[in-house]
Amino acid sequence: MLWRTSSIAAILILIGYTTYWMIGRDRPVQFHQLASHTSINIETVKNVQLTLSEEKTITLDGKEPIVQYSDSGEVVISPKKETSVKETKEKEPIEAIGVNTITVPLGKRSLLTLSDGSKMWINSGTTVAFPAIFEKNKREIYVNGEIYIEVVPDKTRPFYVNTKDMNIRVIGTTFNVTAYETEKQQAVILVEGSVQVHAGKNTKAKLEPDQRFFYQEGKGVVKKVDVQNYISWKNGFYQYSSERIETIITRLSRYYGIKITCEEEVKKYTCSGKLDLTDDITDVLHIITQTAPIKYEQIDKEYILKQKH
Repeated sequence: MLWRTSSIAAILILIGYTTYWMIGRDRPVQFHQLASHTSINIETVKNVQLTLSEEKTITLDGKEPIVQYSDSGEVVISPKKETSVKETKEKEPIEAIGVNTITVPLGKRSLLTLSDGSKMWINSGTTVAFPAIFEKNKREIYVNGEIYIEVVPDKTRPFYVNTKDMNIRVIGTTFNVTAYETEKQQAVILVEGSVQVHAGKNTKAKLEPDQRFFYQEGKGVVKKVDVQNYISWKNGFYQYSSERIETIITRLSRYYGIKITCEEEVKKYTCSGKLDLTDDITDVLHIITQTAPIKYEQIDKEYILKQKH
């Protein structure tokens, strides 16, 4: 009797705790489930991959393939290279269920339309986990990398973007998220609308348009910025203002999928300008060397920036 009573009590506590997480907590319950789908070694991936389930992975051709979900969970892919599911004609819908994952390797990008109509531009070296069909009371994704997203307004279903250290809550808005788990810095740049950001254990912020939330080592800072410096990548440009050379080459290395490094004395320099990311990497590096006393050398497939003496 005592054992049965204790078991019933434990079950009731468990039910109450589960209800607390599902109803009382602001953080969505699918966070850990979505996060588990992004543990992929991005450096081993050569082409954009869409994983519909554990057994169904589609490899996409091209530098910027397009993926579009319908509200019923069907997905249209263009262009398509090869697939482990039953062969279908290009742009023919494929049924997708459960949590899906899109992996965009270094040197590639992708445009993803979610089942609610929200559009997401996915930058190089990024993995995004998302449901094929959103729940009735919320929409939620997990990001490891960088995205620019236009969220379709829906007051009955708030939209959550989760990263390793941040939880971003929106209803309908446009913003950029940079949250590579291999880097210490994470940031949210708001273009339109309003977002609420929870970072770490106690950091909270509500952003207005043209504001950037920067989070690193447990501290968050909000300041007004030129948003074009952070979102121009989706249009094939890299605009920057008083940016450190070290940061510039990190982004270029990821965008082009090429290893670029710099010597310690070069890292201190800052530059302002705008680069056309459709240009060859050698042309881009040449432009950078015109703005500071630096030069670059190519050794095999690696580019190294050095100080001019």
